Amino acid sequence: MKKLNVRKKLGTLPVIAALLLSSLLGGAFTLPSAQAETAVSGFVYEAVQSNRIEGARVTLYDTNDGGRTVWIPEEPEQSNPVVTDREGSFFWKTCPRAFGIGVELAGHKTVYAAQTELRSTAGEYAIPVVTTQAPEIARVIRKHDNICVEFTQYMDLRTVTEDTLVFYHNGKPVDGERWPADSEISGTNPYVYYAKSFNFLPEAEVTEITVQRVKNYAGISISGKRSVPASAFVPETYFTPGDIDNDGTVTAADARIALRASVGIFTDGDKTYDFSESSRTLLIADRDKNGAVEASDARSILRAAVGLTAFYSNSKLATYTNLTDKHDDRTQPIDRITIHHMSDVMTAKGCCDYFCETTREVSANYCIGWDGSVALNVEERYRAWTSSSEANDMRAITIEVSNDSYGPDWHVSDAAMEKLIELCIDVCRRNDIKELVFTENAYGSITMHKMFSDTDCPGPYLSAKYPYIVERVNSALRGNGS
Repeated sequence: MKKLNVRKKLGTLPVIAALLLSSLLGGAFTLPSAQAETAVSGFVYEAVQSNRIEGARVTLYDTNDGGRTVWIPEEPEQSNPVVTDREGSFFWKTCPRAFGIGVELAGHKTVYAAQTELRSTAGEYAIPVVTTQAPEIARVIRKHDNICVEFTQYMDLRTVTEDTLVFYHNGKPVDGERWPADSEISGTNPYVYYAKSFNFLPEAEVTEITVQRVKNYAGISISGKRSVPASAFVPETYFTPGDIDNDGTVTAADARIALRASVGIFTDGDKTYDFSESSRTLLIADRDKNGAVEASDARSILRAAVGLTAFYSNSKLATYTNLTDKHDDRTQPIDRITIHHMSDVMTAKGCCDYFCETTREVSANYCIGWDGSVALNVEERYRAWTSSSEANDMRAITIEVSNDSYGPDWHVSDAAMEKLIELCIDVCRRNDIKELVFTENAYGSITMHKMFSDTDCPGPYLSAKYPYIVERVNSALRGNGS
């Protein structure tokens, strides 16, 4: 240790000598500065920033001399252009000081943006691509109490109306309640919302739907008038995490399939299972959600099959339970938390009872009262109807938090805040969420209602507290307290 200290002290002598020389020369001498390593990274998306695009060709251009030339990497392991990965990401290090980025993708307009034109989000450049193709109806899903129309692209909500998307019973229009299932804010305009799926709760049997004049996010209208008869509606499908063979239960057979997949054997008997990155089978078998099926996943599934591990559990912090039927089966693993405020001063029991009794189509997994009480309204194995976004709620545990005073800030009591943090920690631990990441948009692991709908929820006070909540929760997950 003494030798190291001597080296540190000797290391300052050249600096002192340089400063003395600089003083003698009237400040003419300056120390050379280390060359800072620069980097350019970001992602390509379409319409909304959570819709990342894989397979786009991204080129980095050097514009230092005022022109536009393809930048040549200095290191052999780098290439230019690059192709975006499953997260839509691209990355270069030691890049030119002035640059531009071009993006090419089949069926989309070619993009070029100079450095000054690039939009940055969370330290990355977010580059939107715009389709040149007309939208189509992807499918019409018959759910247990409503009908969902899915499009192939994100649609402009302002164009999907009762005149352009019409539901019929034997030739006569059917009335009912309609709402976008997965609305998100435009990646380029914070005042515009897009959605790919639209739900309809009919007042009578639906025998046909027609679609015309609806437009996608790029302003391109669907071609002509499209009709889909009820005979072409597809039933809603669900899956249970771990139920690889889709027989309705998690068994040792599922564990065997996962184990065989982990060593590269993708068949079980005469049945072949798809373990590609986007497959249903991979989502179900990949218990630790790291993108691959491994022996550890098989062990986890086997433990569940014999009752040692439950795939879904509920928080023991809840001291009151009143379960509502306003929910759907989850079709995605839990990997995020969405916090709401009640816009009212209530106990957890009062809020939970309200969700059960009201005719409004609304619910939440948990309610937290102004006094710090906790109630269970929808079990975690189900998706609650909370955030105006089916896509978000399928992956989220949603928590309603009471205020302790009314606007404009919609303040939350210290007791409620502490219980919220405690509940978030508990949810993360039981669902293997390693940390909460707040990105201030819809693709983080902690989200807000206002990211999916035209609302102020969770209110100014809770919105401002998100960094504090994330810091407290992550500190506890790292073992630095509870």
